[in-house]
Amino acid sequence: MKIFSANTYAVKSDCGLNSFNHLFTLLLASVAMLALVTSVLAQHAVRDDFPNGKGRGELFEHFTQTEWDASNFATPEAMNAWRDWRFGMFIHFGITAKAQKDLSWGSIGQRYAPDAPSIMANGQKRTEEWTTWPANMKLEKFNAKEWVEIAKRAGFKYIVVGTKHHEGFHMWDTAFSDFKITKTPFGRDYLKELTDACHAAGMPIGFYFAQREWYHPDYQPVDLNKVKMNGVHWKLNSGETSPLGPLHPKYQEYLRNVVRELCTKYGKIDIWWWDAVSWDGMFTKEMWDSENLTRMIRELQPGIVINNRASLPGDFDTPECRLGDYQDWRDWETTIPLSDAWCYTGRPAHSFDQVMRLLVGAACGDGNLLLSWGPHWDGAFDEGQKQRLFEIGDWLKENGYSIYGTRGGPWKPAIWGGSTRRGNTVYIHLFTRPVGALVLPVIPGRQVVSAKMLVSGEPVSFEQNDTQLTLSISRKKAIKGDLVLALTMNASLDGLPALSLGDVDCAFATDPATYGSVVSWKAKVKASSTSPWMPVDGGASLVAEKQPNLFAIHTGEEAAPFVDIDLGKSVKVTGLFIRNAESSPQRMATLRASISSDGKQWTEVWQAEKAAKRWEVPITEYVSGAQIPGRLARFIRLQTHPAKPDCLLLKQVEVWGK
Repeated sequence: MKIFSANTYAVKSDCGLNSFNHLFTLLLASVAMLALVTSVLAQHAVRDDFPNGKGRGELFEHFTQTEWDASNFATPEAMNAWRDWRFGMFIHFGITAKAQKDLSWGSIGQRYAPDAPSIMANGQKRTEEWTTWPANMKLEKFNAKEWVEIAKRAGFKYIVVGTKHHEGFHMWDTAFSDFKITKTPFGRDYLKELTDACHAAGMPIGFYFAQREWYHPDYQPVDLNKVKMNGVHWKLNSGETSPLGPLHPKYQEYLRNVVRELCTKYGKIDIWWWDAVSWDGMFTKEMWDSENLTRMIRELQPGIVINNRASLPGDFDTPECRLGDYQDWRDWETTIPLSDAWCYTGRPAHSFDQVMRLLVGAACGDGNLLLSWGPHWDGAFDEGQKQRLFEIGDWLKENGYSIYGTRGGPWKPAIWGGSTRRGNTVYIHLFTRPVGALVLPVIPGRQVVSAKMLVSGEPVSFEQNDTQLTLSISRKKAIKGDLVLALTMNASLDGLPALSLGDVDCAFATDPATYGSVVSWKAKVKASSTSPWMPVDGGASLVAEKQPNLFAIHTGEEAAPFVDIDLGKSVKVTGLFIRNAESSPQRMATLRASISSDGKQWTEVWQAEKAAKRWEVPITEYVSGAQIPGRLARFIRLQTHPAKPDCLLLKQVEVWGK
């Protein structure tokens, strides 16, 4: 019998399902905005005592225990309800949707500081072409009730609707601006109609609100006369104590007014979704008076859940355009577009397999999925996107019990899929079906009582000893979606720590929707020099699937030795997985990675902070306000800069891409 072990790196797939690499095809090829090991943007609020509390960089926004305790949070009851929903619809729409480009980012070239390219609000209204588009907003085909009915049929358990994006246009009848939807030919309160439809259908409703914007004449979170800019980051000039411009207090007053208005005019609101991530200090809580603002929201809307994008811990983390890592110590929600951008662009929706695997991946990682779409300029729901959502809804009718109301685990996600749990039941999601058996470590103190296919109810044979659980998977006809097994245990699994399934080598493998697959197995390798200890293959084993015993590259002693990897053609490189040589790992403490399209002009993308046994390096690019995995390159260079001439020694490199 062929055995599929939990930490097996590759599997033989059932003929009814595609191979692993084909199952996880490109999902985010051109996404215009929002991981497993490291990532970017302050999408995770952390303390030092968290399992990810030692993480550094733009992904993590750090808080002391004192700062955390001084902030405000949702009630446990509200968080339990939000967590149980698991699957939310995100509606992106605004005046810049007219261009069928990315919302706000695709149409506004000059942005207020600290966004780049930076200009500064001066108390005057903007007059560029995009500010005239409200005159053409008619929404002849908008039907709020229909949208909510579509959401329910698609299996969504909550809806988050955009009230104001970075373009500054108000999608409700505000008393504090004329730049609003009721001043358009449409003339009605879009937000009220959607909120009323949700309330009538018993659908929880959330409000997205971007405090970061580029229209309001008093918006001055960063005064360009007080700071020195470096991209989108700023540093106070000598003698300055605050980056705020002189007009910004008026913007803060506006914020208080419109937020209070939203919280008092539309009935119950279940979720508040801020959108000004810290990004390593680019935005701060003082810019929005976040602590007082969020406390006001909770006072006006008891039981509301608020995200972490106001430079406060908030109630949940928000990885964007990628799955989060397994995280059960703090709630999280990943948000990803159904198509290639947040608003409608005319391009098709992603495939059923891609969307289904994102939903399953989020649940298995103990998080929620907030799936975004946007209507046509006339308010119509795109037919292709609607049908894709209905496919997801049909799958959820049969498999939703393994998603809704579950927690991730008791086994952490692996290359073959993942698991969810509720009480004494475990649901195993197999993205690729093994031929023979799936072998898992036993859950301490728990025994499997029975096992079956979730949908068909067909029994699954199993064996369990002191260390392993073996599930026999028979070869069956192809199915739509993943294969879900239901295991009944002898006692509840609630509260048990999730088990790691061993070393799956590279964690990128558990998030192929984001990182793709290994694209370097057939790459060519060339070192800057050789030495008597260089393997006879000249370094080719550096990119081989099988690891060498000690090292694959051993250059001579040089001031800056390097090795180049030629992929043969340009691809979207999303990550590098690098194994250090076991003999002298400290010699690679200054390792750096660069990429190139022609092998001549190089761009450095990473630098090691210290020596390590291995590194997992996401390769990202700043697009529409976020760092997105994937940069076009053909060549990768790994190079050290030792204090004195030395050798470069590496064991294995995997280049991930799409």
